Amino acid sequence: MQSRVVDPLTLARALGITLVVLNHATPENWLPGGLNILLVLSGVSFATLGFGGTTKDTLRTMVWFLARLLLIAWALTLLAFLKDAEVRPLELLMVSAWVTTDFLSDYPIWYVQVILQIFLFLGLIFAVFDLTPKVQSNPVFAAISFLGASVGVGLIGKQVWNPPHLWGHLPYLHIWTFLVGWLYWALFVNKTQDRAGQVLFGGLALLGGILMLGPDAIDGRPIRLCVYSATVLFLAVSPQLRLPAVVVHLVYLVSQSTLYLFFLHWTFFKIAALGLVVFGTLPDTLDISINFIVAMVGGVTTWALVTAVSRGWAQRKKPTVRV
Repeated sequence: MQSRVVDPLTLARALGITLVVLNHATPENWLPGGLNILLVLSGVSFATLGFGGTTKDTLRTMVWFLARLLLIAWALTLLAFLKDAEVRPLELLMVSAWVTTDFLSDYPIWYVQVILQIFLFLGLIFAVFDLTPKVQSNPVFAAISFLGASVGVGLIGKQVWNPPHLWGHLPYLHIWTFLVGWLYWALFVNKTQDRAGQVLFGGLALLGGILMLGPDAIDGRPIRLCVYSATVLFLAVSPQLRLPAVVVHLVYLVSQSTLYLFFLHWTFFKIAALGLVVFGTLPDTLDISINFIVAMVGGVTTWALVTAVSRGWAQRKKPTVRV
């Protein structure tokens, strides 16, 4: 059987979005942690793209990140408003997670709100203090400083404003996770990993997780900390795993479909529920499995169709060279 090496970041992204879909497919959301993984990886991706030039280049990268996310989010939010014949201004403005967990949108809109508010905050301080050159001059020190400050802000924020009915959907409780990705970038991206860097990343990432996701976490469940800890330790070691080629192909498909799976999985749950009406009541395990499979297949298929149409359209738009 043929085998291939899989990139650790790609494997972690596929795991993260798979856990998100599986967690939301369960009635009690008993498997959290996927969004924490995705937030770390977003930090890695942003730092890789955003710290190569000037502060203006960093700000442009923030705008690019947000534009792709918000265009889809607002489109789906407006569709939800039309479907329910109701408009919620705070939800449209992406600030409703500060007051409620009741959303009309058929996707985890609170997470988009957190991303938006994190980027707005970081964009402001980068613009005011022209921070990108300072990050470039000493990336490891900068990443550790940002991470330490964000954990401090999170610990204070948990004491000042973290009401249980908001389920921890507040940006200052999550910015540290995004900045763990910056530390990974500073230590490992475009560098040869060494033991000291692995210990430093693993130790600081675990310490942040224990402080922010420990026993007093909002959901009171240790599984989130366990999932997060296992992932950051895996990224610290970043083994070159060799897996069967079919498995690696599936990993890359799921990883590339992350955005579609994130935004559409609840819609596909509803499609699966319509189909299951025919069969009446099913055991919970079977019901969860069908929801999960339909959402995963639906999200990946949608990504594949959109990608194929986009590439076909791009080919048609290319000028024909006549000899």
